[in-house]
Amino acid sequence: MPLCLTFVDLKKAFDTVETEAVLEALGNQGVPTQYIRMFRDDDITIRRGVRQGDTMSPKLFTATLEDVMQR
Repeated sequence: MPLCLTFVDLKKAFDTVETEAVLEALGNQGVPTQYIRMFRDDDITIRRGVRQGDTMSPKLFTATLEDVMQR
């Protein structure tokens, strides 16, 4: 079986992820549309990154990274 090693620099990862990529990843992973709409329609507009300190930030980032790795 071939071995493949990958290095990913996650420096400032939460700051750099595109919001649309997060929302697309959630949809690809089967998150119901009403929840995705809730994130999109949030009162605080964030164009890039996920909120620092928010309890959802690690999950949102992980969902996005997982979606990228599936491609």
